[in-house]
Amino acid sequence: MTKHTITIDLLERDLGISKDALRKWESRYGFPNPLRDRAGVRCYPPDQVERLRFVKRLVDTGRRPASVIHLDMPTLRSLVQGDGSCIQAFHEQVFELLRRQDFAALRQILAAARERQGLQAFVIETVAPLTEAVGEAWTLGLLAVHEEHLYSEVIQGLLRESIAARFDAGALPGMVLATPPGEAHGLGILMLQSLMVLRGAHCLSLGTETPMHEVAAAAESRQAGAVGLSFSLAFPARRITPLLLDLRRRLPSRVEIWAGGGGVRRLARLPHGILRVPGLADALEELARLRGEAPERA
Repeated sequence: MTKHTITIDLLERDLGISKDALRKWESRYGFPNPLRDRAGVRCYPPDQVERLRFVKRLVDTGRRPASVIHLDMPTLRSLVQGDGSCIQAFHEQVFELLRRQDFAALRQILAAARERQGLQAFVIETVAPLTEAVGEAWTLGLLAVHEEHLYSEVIQGLLRESIAARFDAGALPGMVLATPPGEAHGLGILMLQSLMVLRGAHCLSLGTETPMHEVAAAAESRQAGAVGLSFSLAFPARRITPLLLDLRRRLPSRVEIWAGGGGVRRLARLPHGILRVPGLADALEELARLRGEAPERA
């Protein structure tokens, strides 16, 4: 081990990849492959840090870790450069249609992307980064409230169409999705529901602002294996842990609780018995684990 290695704590801080994700990738995909210091702490050499930096950028745009983590550096660089320019151009086109309030044209280009990419790629590679970009543009005053609402209306319509076409009430394992009281942003759980349904998992969405006792009752009646709660960046961070603890007390230990969204990513730690699921790709990996499936590899 050389003095140029960095510890897992520093890597988490510098790259924004959680320690849980790093350990999961190491176990499932064989990369990264850290060294150990005298105390047994994971340490990463510069070449692995650089490769992880590019993997993180691609995962942030919606790609699954399994699809990029085994790629070599030239390929990773090419994907990052290509993704950046194409995504930016598409986002600018969407923003222009939102400013023109052109509902028909906006729905047309997004529906075409859904058909071209397939539902899973559309949700992960197009909707997820686009939703983040729209939210950031609204925060910066580059989009008006009614323009952001138009975007949400179009995306929700397309996703609900896709869910209705594939929904199977008898599929297992059961999962219940919701946002807590005070959280009106429901696109996250709608995106997750569409991916779960695509994988053949029965997924009941209770929608937004659902009291915890109703979430627990639905999970019990559906014999759900997991419950997913979504917290946006706008949701008060101080309220997240109490809500998760409340739900944990209401559910038997066999029922997993998944916490996701931008609000959860801000928290350094979650209560015991709560699984952090920061993104859609992570949720698909957790679903595979819940079903006892082997992880996908590139």
